[in-house]
Amino acid sequence: MHLLLPIGQSVSSRVGKACCRVRDKAGQFLKRLPALVRRCWFWQTRKTVTPAALAQSAIAHYLRLPESESRQQLLANRRFLAPVEARRKQLQSTRRLQRHRKRWYAPDLESYRELLGQDPRSRIIATYHFGDFAFGLNCLLREDPAERECIVLTQQTSDAAYFKNMQRAFGDGVTTAEQQWPIANLRTANLAARLRKQVVTLVTFCDLPPTFGATTEVQFLDRRARFPRGAAALALRYNLPILPIVCYHNAGRHRIAIANQIEPHPGLDETRAECTSRLTQQLSDNLQDFVRWAPRQWRFLSSLPAYFAAPGVRPVHQNRAGAAHEPR
Repeated sequence: MHLLLPIGQSVSSRVGKACCRVRDKAGQFLKRLPALVRRCWFWQTRKTVTPAALAQSAIAHYLRLPESESRQQLLANRRFLAPVEARRKQLQSTRRLQRHRKRWYAPDLESYRELLGQDPRSRIIATYHFGDFAFGLNCLLREDPAERECIVLTQQTSDAAYFKNMQRAFGDGVTTAEQQWPIANLRTANLAARLRKQVVTLVTFCDLPPTFGATTEVQFLDRRARFPRGAAALALRYNLPILPIVCYHNAGRHRIAIANQIEPHPGLDETRAECTSRLTQQLSDNLQDFVRWAPRQWRFLSSLPAYFAAPGVRPVHQNRAGAAHEPR
């Protein structure tokens, strides 16, 4: 059997050219291999990188925790907040609520009673979404004398279940929807008139994420962050002292930490904006100590990355270990 070949071409030359073509194609494939590997990795991981995984990585970065511990903190945060939110949004039995009330450490309120006796002025209570914040705030406000009015600035009015639960827990009708003033409907003239007429306890939360309103830049967890400036702005506008409080849970008891009262007096050559930033910085410092100590108790732990000015902002200070003990 004869092998038909083109004129002037041998078997070895045909084999050689075939080998060259194979070698060229192999070279082209090897050049494209890194891109193919990256593409395969993208399609493989696109479905596994979830918002929860991104939040876990971000919290590990900002709190300087191992990834595994960050995940545990997020899980513990959800478990801690479940009963807290239930007491705000779901009707609870009187027996359960009164049993919960007994878990609060009453001596924490002594310093507040002393302050009311020594300084009866209107004041701002600056608090945070930390611990069982709603229940703790109600424990504190029941120390106010009957002639002192309470106004709570909120994003929206609470559910009817919240007011019913507080009535069952404390056996009175002190907590009412009329106390809550939605910020969107707030009129400064109305607030000023109320402050002129009577002594007021004005409650505001000063740890909402930046998307909820006007903010100012502070240092938080050794990075530039944005925090609400509302408490500081109100204090300067109406010359009201600020009393920071934090509700938290420790060793089986719910507690209320009451910080030193802050007077809203601008420093020498300090502008109003600078004073607002300074006061807001003091309030964020108070929260920072508790977030380092027990991040699982903060309602906005999963929203932590939203507070920082930019995703890749470098630390302002040197790294330091997180707080291992209960803040004082």
